[in-house]
Amino acid sequence: MAEGIDRIAAAHPKAIGLGVLLSEPEQSMGLAEVRRLESRYKELVTGRKIVQRGADFDAEFASSTIALDSDSRLLASLSAAGNVVMRCSSRRTRRTAISSRRRSRCRAPRSSRSGPVDAGLVQEKMIWPLAPFSAAAAGLGHSNLFTRATASSAGTSR
Repeated sequence: MAEGIDRIAAAHPKAIGLGVLLSEPEQSMGLAEVRRLESRYKELVTGRKIVQRGADFDAEFASSTIALDSDSRLLASLSAAGNVVMRCSSRRTRRTAISSRRRSRCRAPRSSRSGPVDAGLVQEKMIWPLAPFSAAAAGLGHSNLFTRATASSAGTSR
């Protein structure tokens, strides 16, 4: 993804829209293993169980970490481009048990009132990109598409 942003940015567009929601860090098994090996290696050197001669393993670990850390690479590309608009989203959350007394007072958000009031809908939770990505982005844009499902217009977007 970082390479794609770099290539698009090279053409100097006014803006780049990124439709992927980056709300969680990448779970790179390779990066986790390199970090585990580096930690174990340093324990062995510190405990004088092995002696480092000739090769610079610190540089090798650093090089491997950089190569496998896609989030850092993507962050660098977002920052360098300076014109990337990123996606944020919302998720409807429902309360599983609402007392009958409270049920009558619940109201769905005005934007989702296409029919009977859904008493179980209590909020829409915003899902944001990770803070470093949000900070590097030129802007954030909401990207949910809600459809109105009624007998006369099933699936029509509003």
